[in-house]
Amino acid sequence: MDDRHPIEGEALSGFTPKESRLASLLLGMQCDIAAYQNAASGGTLPVQQAEDSIRSIKNKYSSMIREEFRAPSGRRGEGENS
Repeated sequence: MDDRHPIEGEALSGFTPKESRLASLLLGMQCDIAAYQNAASGGTLPVQQAEDSIRSIKNKYSSMIREEFRAPSGRRGEGENS
């Protein structure tokens, strides 16, 4: 394992802080979704309620991701079409 200090703004994993934040949000969303899927599979929660909750989770995380990575001053972010 490379134990050198990371380049400023970059973690040892090679992710920038923004990339790490995005990975954290995506992992959190997947964990939340899995919890509802497991509850529905085990019969603890009705399937329809799990599906509704999963839809809500996806909407909320999508909104958080958009807000977190919105370009300042209404400019388009990198890679977006004009």
